[in-house]
Amino acid sequence: MSARVEREALVLPRSWGRERRLYWHDVERLDGRRLYCRDEALTLDAASCAPVGEVLADRARDGDAAADPGALRDRLLAVDAAPGYWPARWLGVLLRHAVALECSDVHLGVRQEHVEVELRRHGTIMPLLALPSSRHAPLVGAAKSMAGLRSYVHDIVQEGRLRLAEVDVDVRVSVLPTVAGERLAFRLPDPRVRSLALTDLGFDPEERSALEAVLRRRSGLFLVTGPSGVGKTTTLYAALRHVMLEDGGRSRVATVEDPPEALLPGVTQVRLNPGDGLDMDVALAHLLRQDVDVIAVGEIRDRATARAAVGAALTGHLVLATLHCGSATEAVHRLRELDVPADRLAHALLGVMAQRLTRLRCAACGVNGLGVATCPRCLGTGFDGRSAIAELLLLGEADRSAVAEGRPPAEPTRRLAERANERVQRGLTSAAEATACAR
Repeated sequence: MSARVEREALVLPRSWGRERRLYWHDVERLDGRRLYCRDEALTLDAASCAPVGEVLADRARDGDAAADPGALRDRLLAVDAAPGYWPARWLGVLLRHAVALECSDVHLGVRQEHVEVELRRHGTIMPLLALPSSRHAPLVGAAKSMAGLRSYVHDIVQEGRLRLAEVDVDVRVSVLPTVAGERLAFRLPDPRVRSLALTDLGFDPEERSALEAVLRRRSGLFLVTGPSGVGKTTTLYAALRHVMLEDGGRSRVATVEDPPEALLPGVTQVRLNPGDGLDMDVALAHLLRQDVDVIAVGEIRDRATARAAVGAALTGHLVLATLHCGSATEAVHRLRELDVPADRLAHALLGVMAQRLTRLRCAACGVNGLGVATCPRCLGTGFDGRSAIAELLLLGEADRSAVAEGRPPAEPTRRLAERANERVQRGLTSAAEATACAR
């Protein structure tokens, strides 16, 4: 698609247009206002047109972050009711403001003849609004186009990624076919994840000092465990940042992820592509030939990855990895289930940290976990932000002997429940929250 660029259009930075795939055309409406055309996913039959002045005004309105879900709901309904419904713009407004509200996930699905829109904020699901079911197909199509997925296929699982240039965030998009229709899930990384330090995560000084000591090692395997959504990847990223800052960038650092949650400056990041043979174990094997010092593995899921991670740890590399299991001692059992030989595991494993996130009581209004409905900080929940708690197991000689003989190592000296109760005693969270996060 080509056209003569008008002088008026050059007032805008070219990067602004390129990031949004905008093309200015010499097209006149009857009222004389110039139009611009936005190519949506480079399809010839799906292009949205609007006057430049109107679009810039829309961008200015959309750029002001909604102060709460109610304000976001009103804004989305206004976009929905505007002439010339533009699903890509509606999704952009939703996702940008979900980032501003510190949401980690956004869900769209058909339920009882409506499109239900939900947010996950600080670990809690919040219903946002319901749209007519007629909006489902346009929204799914727009999401697929924005994420580079096949919009004409409706019966397979698809995963992709879209970029929110205004807030400098890459969003992971998952499409799941269901009986009621395709369901959309958007994973929103914390924009701060690239700059967070270990001191920002909320670990107790004792835990942080022990973790920093592990990161000074130059070989071995260290695991961060816990269920989904407890900040394991955030901890890995902060650990990598700590390594690079401590040694002045002399270490070559790499990650293998499926896919990367954020782009890290100075880190070689490998995105898996199983369809073309780039599985986790294959990527790890090739990284060993790239003269790297520190490797972060997004998740150990299978036998091949477990063996490759342990092998890298035994050949002079510091390997940091996540694992889905409940406690620090369960991690040893899980790796044995994945057929990692006991003697190799005993020599490779430096330690395990089981991690959870606890919501923090709102400093503005939180009293015993109860919030004021009009509080702009916690939105009436009584909690504002989350903090990591952890139980840390560092293997000593006795533990290594036990693992080599097929026995479990000693339990951590301080368990998750104890750490959570300490937060309650310090007035940082509620007893109910502590009980829930320590399960």
